Amino acid sequence: MIGLEDVKIGMHYILTPDGLLYDAREYETDDEGLKSLIRKEVFKEAIDYRESPHIKLLKKLKLADNEPYTDAGHLTYLPRGALILDLLMDYALNVVRRLDALPVHTSIMYDLNIGPIKEHAKLFGQRMYKVKPAKREFILRYAACFGQFALLRRYYLSETDLPLKIFELADSYRYEQRGEIKGLARVRRFYMPDMHVIAKDLQEAMNEFINLYNVIIEEGAKFGWKYYSL
Repeated sequence: MIGLEDVKIGMHYILTPDGLLYDAREYETDDEGLKSLIRKEVFKEAIDYRESPHIKLLKKLKLADNEPYTDAGHLTYLPRGALILDLLMDYALNVVRRLDALPVHTSIMYDLNIGPIKEHAKLFGQRMYKVKPAKREFILRYAACFGQFALLRRYYLSETDLPLKIFELADSYRYEQRGEIKGLARVRRFYMPDMHVIAKDLQEAMNEFINLYNVIIEEGAKFGWKYYSL
């Protein structure tokens, strides 16, 4: 265990639920999921990409399949799979409506020569789909950030409008490495539940963050999932 005065920039630390801080290199735990996360993020150990059981189930139950007429990592959802996907989208929308979030739909393609788009794209690196009609260069979105912030900048908001939450099930594209593509777990086209919250001050932002984090934990627990925050 260490104190805050021992924290150094560029190092990894584990903060436990009871508020104790540990050097990630020395932290010991029986939680296999957390161990795997530490090995990957701290020690950069290679992950064994063995075929997941769900890949065989996708084919056996006729839920989804690879589309040979398009790029790798783009799936075709068959009738059963399409129904499940639609129901999951409805479920996600119902969750965010309970949070008073406002659903929106924004564009999937953005001009890479526009300043904010270009700067944000630099943070993401090279894993982008690019479209080059005529002399312009566009990218396909990899999240809903572009569209949601572009939408918000066109409106004047007062303190009475806050906190403001906007949500989108964003049809998204990421050019993942071919060796990393893995069934539904790692694809190049996917649907991202993406929410941005505008708060009036730091305290309100912290309250909203804690509220959203608790919702994520609660929803994941319904499916037997356990989340770790990086």
